[in-house]
Amino acid sequence: MTGASIVASFCGILALAAISQPPQTSGRKSMSNSSPVELTDDFIGAWLNMIDRAQTSWTPQPDLKALPDGAAVQQDSEKWCGIFFSPQANPRAANPVALIATHNATADTADIIRYDYAATPFRFRLYETVDFALLSIEEGADILSLSPEKRVSAVQAVAAQVLQPAPPHNAGASSERLWPFAFPKAIEDGARFSTDESQIPEAMPTWASRVDGGLRHGHLYFLCFKKRESGDGRVILLNSHHWFDGAAWAPYRQPKRR
Repeated sequence: MTGASIVASFCGILALAAISQPPQTSGRKSMSNSSPVELTDDFIGAWLNMIDRAQTSWTPQPDLKALPDGAAVQQDSEKWCGIFFSPQANPRAANPVALIATHNATADTADIIRYDYAATPFRFRLYETVDFALLSIEEGADILSLSPEKRVSAVQAVAAQVLQPAPPHNAGASSERLWPFAFPKAIEDGARFSTDESQIPEAMPTWASRVDGGLRHGHLYFLCFKKRESGDGRVILLNSHHWFDGAAWAPYRQPKRR
């Protein structure tokens, strides 16, 4: 899939995600005229809004294997949580065990797993779909209570505790393998930051090519993207409405076009 076709695919997916959103009045370009950076920024914003829309509809699910394709869902979740998060922040290693709930996809939301768990000094809430994992620090990281000049270092300190260390080629000159977030001038509620906003999640070289974060509803969060590999050079775009029933994996069963 070419870069242009990936952007076109994002336009279509974003259009579906934005069905229930009010029209934009900020003077932002239309999706067809947006740059990849603007488009991806809007797409990630739609994901964040989708999580808000799902908040009233959760079903306790202590055993993910009870889902229609539960064994595969659990395997996928275990794999990516281990890749993204430190042992301290990995819900699969939580003690006491994480409370798990699921949200079944609707017209404008994806299949989502929610984990609630704690590891001193933090309390976490993790939202996971077939595309991403968003770790919200619900307690233990009150960034907005700090003076503005201390917020960047505080965010970096939390990232070092809850994320796996950045691979050496992503950490740059950092001997501590810190994630190289580019922070906005002011870290306030609603602020977002990224290690590389030019990377399109589905097309970037590896999952470590881009990690995002921000503050939302007063909570610090980190957003990691699941980079899928086809094994034959194709870019894989999965249907996030069908993670739980297994239909999301259909692109892996399709032969490569000649």
